[in-house]
Amino acid sequence: MEAGTAKVVGTDRERIVNETIRLLENPDAYDQMAQALNPFGDGYASKRIVGALLGDSVVPFELAKMGAFLK
Repeated sequence: MEAGTAKVVGTDRERIVNETIRLLENPDAYDQMAQALNPFGDGYASKRIVGALLGDSVVPFELAKMGAFLK
């Protein structure tokens, strides 16, 4: 939640629908969440693993970009 990549909205059906619609219809809200730095990675782990197994040069996930999320 602190990273901005997820939001707790509870289990109320109407709130879930409203928050989903907000992300679908509000480009600024969507971009803010979609472009937040994810402390769990960047989605390229499998590509890095395959590259390492094949002996290719591997660009590591840069944890330094995570700043406050490493505390």
